[in-house]
Amino acid sequence: MAVPIQDRTFDQASATALLKEVERANKGVAFAQRHAFLACDFSGLDLSGLDLTGVSLVGCCFVNADLSGIKLRYANLYGADLRGASLRKADFTRADLRGSCLRSADLGGANLAEAAMERGKLVIQAAGGGFRDGTIRLLTPRASKRRRRDPALLQATDLRGAILDHADLTESDLGFTDLTGANLRGANLQKANLTGARLFGADLVGARFQGAKLRHANFVTAVYDPSQFFGCDTTNAVFPRVEEDLAARLPQMLERHRRWVESLGREGERIDFSMMDLRGIDFTNMDLTAAVFRLAVVDGVRFSKALLAMADFSGASARRAVLAGADLRACTMIRARFDDADLEGANLGALEVYRDSPVDIWSRLTQTSFVRANLSRVNLAHADLELCDLTEANLASADLTDAQMTNTYCYGAFLKGAVMASTHTDGARGLSLPAA
Repeated sequence: MAVPIQDRTFDQASATALLKEVERANKGVAFAQRHAFLACDFSGLDLSGLDLTGVSLVGCCFVNADLSGIKLRYANLYGADLRGASLRKADFTRADLRGSCLRSADLGGANLAEAAMERGKLVIQAAGGGFRDGTIRLLTPRASKRRRRDPALLQATDLRGAILDHADLTESDLGFTDLTGANLRGANLQKANLTGARLFGADLVGARFQGAKLRHANFVTAVYDPSQFFGCDTTNAVFPRVEEDLAARLPQMLERHRRWVESLGREGERIDFSMMDLRGIDFTNMDLTAAVFRLAVVDGVRFSKALLAMADFSGASARRAVLAGADLRACTMIRARFDDADLEGANLGALEVYRDSPVDIWSRLTQTSFVRANLSRVNLAHADLELCDLTEANLASADLTDAQMTNTYCYGAFLKGAVMASTHTDGARGLSLPAA
């Protein structure tokens, strides 16, 4: 049986010792003691990487704490205060987060699959500034029909890349939340407030939005079915541009772009696919030098051996795109998603341009996701990969000479044969270099 601990403020040493004991108990270590925490304060502490599966942390405070990589599967965090906490890569699978406050928390890459985040309120019965009889009472929908219950508070929260598939977010306040690249497949967002939310590249397949407020929300590069928004308030919401006659107009657009490139901008017109849905278009072997794909949807699109030097894919959704052998020198891919994309043998190295004297321009790939992407034999020499997600990416025999890999996520990345001379890896997480 878990030993209850209530209304205690922890310092780093005592919290680490006690939670390590809980972790050992979870692993079945003999004589290790389980604990249940009630209204305890862990604010500002480093609890990263712990395994607290199934632990009760009702009403606990984790303001500005580091919980990155923590395992809280099936944990009870009812009414927890997680404001400003770092929850990157945390696992909340089937956790109870009802009534929790995650405002300004960083949940990048967190797994909240099937987590309960609907209404709930923690009521602390106090007198004279303390606890009355040391009791805390939970109001659930069944326990109280008269009192107002608050939804999960997620307003303005950073949920970029968070895994929220099948999460229950009924009536949650997600106003102005950044859900860029989040997985919301099958999530329940009925009556949720998504006013001003950023959903660039989010996977919304099967998500339920009945009665949701979607005013000013941005769905550019998101994956969804328009019928999902029936009956929702989508006033001033932004959706991708669908150019029905694009295939017919493309040859003329490419000709104008060719003249623009060859005349150094004096003639023709630079091709601009910004915010367009380009799925189904085949760009194999085409000359798209300096083309603009900002916030475009190019999921599954083929760019094999295309000329894409100095192209701009910032914010684009390019999941499962095929860019094998493409010329991507000096390209820009800031905050784009290339998950499961095939870039085998592509060239993302430097491009030498001539102004008053020769100048090398490097590729900028900061904060882009290459999860499970094929980057084998790719030239990434001198490329800026800061804060990129290379989880489970194949980088076999890739050239990373002098590349900036500061604070990248490299969990499970395959680097056999990769050239990493002078590669900058400060703060890179999960980086495991193969034996020489």
